[in-house]
Amino acid sequence: MRLWLEVGDEKLRRDLAAALRAAGHEVLGSDADEDGGPADAALVDLSREDALTRLRALRGSAPDLGLLAIGNDLAPGAALESRRAGADGFLRRPFDVAQLERALRSAGRRSARPPADPALVARDPRSRSLVEELAIAAESDATLLLHGPSGSGRTRLARFVHAASARADGPLVELDCGALAHPDGEARLFGRCDGEPGQLATAHGGTLLLEDVQRLPLALQGRLLHALQERRVRPIDGSRSRPVDPRVVATADSDLSGEVEAGHFVAGLRLRLAVLKVRVPPLSERREDLPELAMQFLGRAAREAGGPRARLDPEALAQLRRRPLPGNLHELEALMRRAHLLYRGVPLRSEDLETPAGSSPQLVPGAGFNLRSLEREAIACSLRAAGGNRTHAARALGISTRTLRNKLRRYELV
Repeated sequence: MRLWLEVGDEKLRRDLAAALRAAGHEVLGSDADEDGGPADAALVDLSREDALTRLRALRGSAPDLGLLAIGNDLAPGAALESRRAGADGFLRRPFDVAQLERALRSAGRRSARPPADPALVARDPRSRSLVEELAIAAESDATLLLHGPSGSGRTRLARFVHAASARADGPLVELDCGALAHPDGEARLFGRCDGEPGQLATAHGGTLLLEDVQRLPLALQGRLLHALQERRVRPIDGSRSRPVDPRVVATADSDLSGEVEAGHFVAGLRLRLAVLKVRVPPLSERREDLPELAMQFLGRAAREAGGPRARLDPEALAQLRRRPLPGNLHELEALMRRAHLLYRGVPLRSEDLETPAGSSPQLVPGAGFNLRSLEREAIACSLRAAGGNRTHAARALGISTRTLRNKLRRYELV
């Protein structure tokens, strides 16, 4: 890789140049020409007074040039300002050559990289802000704690961070911390000398995702803290340790402060895991995401169960936006899966979303029943039972296919 170094500190520039040349890179000079020169990437030190100006100039004149900003501050302000000025990545000092190389490779190819998760829904302003915050967090190797209620999408967002990071080409190892309570939990995490390497070692060069870290057994927390501090792991039946280099992302239902106060979580491990800490808001705070998420879940249900996908009419969408959904994404997906199974191919009305889970629409009239509603429900049920086949549905109803077609239009079931 051909690199420009725009570093104000002369000693730091010499050290970086020597390390990069030793790693096989070509360092072209201390400052780039105004057009960025024939480089693959440029490294800009944010301690320079004109750092943000240089980033803007280089990005404007060389759109394909990879730009990596380095600095001492990991606060969102520094990273966000450098990204707004055109940087493709942000790396906190101190760092080693391996971290620098990963960040430079990522910056150099970022413009050609597809979105980390094209299906990630972020229509709501809160969601857009969350994704932007996580994109900044992805530029760092620092540990990250994603905390929020169950079903809020923590795991998917953790995968987004991995895919958007310089470690995207490395492994993503997902570990359910609740499963570590079993007798072989310690071996799963740290490995055995005569067996498979543990998850810490397997995630070397990539990301280790600790799901529901609040469920990590207390007996393992101290040892995990030591491994993260030393960046070395020792198998449970061995005497020699090995270096490990995973980026750790943890998810939890809270920021763990309450768990520490209750004596269920080691304070030092909480601090180690929450170098970066991001709250994932519940779905009730991201209402504008609901329509697209609902359609995604309906499409998934149609692919898995077969048959035409149900649709949401405007009133149903409005009702969905008002729905509490305490179960977040899990509850919404279950609701849409049930809607597909009951009403496949049929436009969903607001009342269709109110039917209690596990029940079926009832055609037995009660006080104040409406014949039009009953007929519509009967047609919808017959069409559903026939898997969307109009000929079979018409035969079951005892009417002609033409009559069924007319009634489908009348009741807006097409």
